[in-house]
Amino acid sequence: MRIVSLCLASSLLVLSPNVFGNAETLNSELKVTEVISPKLFLFSDSDGTKVGEKNRSEVPIPLVILEQNGMRIKVKILDQVVWVRLNQVRTNRPIQLLADCSPKGLNAHGKTVMATRGLGEECK
Repeated sequence: MRIVSLCLASSLLVLSPNVFGNAETLNSELKVTEVISPKLFLFSDSDGTKVGEKNRSEVPIPLVILEQNGMRIKVKILDQVVWVRLNQVRTNRPIQLLADCSPKGLNAHGKTVMATRGLGEECK
């Protein structure tokens, strides 16, 4: 007889891995949990042009993050696959960002010109 352990936290049901396989796989999707700006800008690709925008209330949460490229993430919003800026959303887990340590990513004093706390520490 197997014992099933259940844990209810933040409306999330977590099952013991010995019952249904790997529990980490069940909850491993990276998701957008909140839009923090009044409007969410939509882009055609990771470094493409703006193709539209949605009001915060028009975005169905949560959104599964399909891909990441720098400061933009790829999501599907109402049957439309678009890229959005990371600084306009919150996610269920931290996303690792890499600093641009090339000359274009540094100012005249050789310091990184990043606006995210801790980003660029690897350039020192």
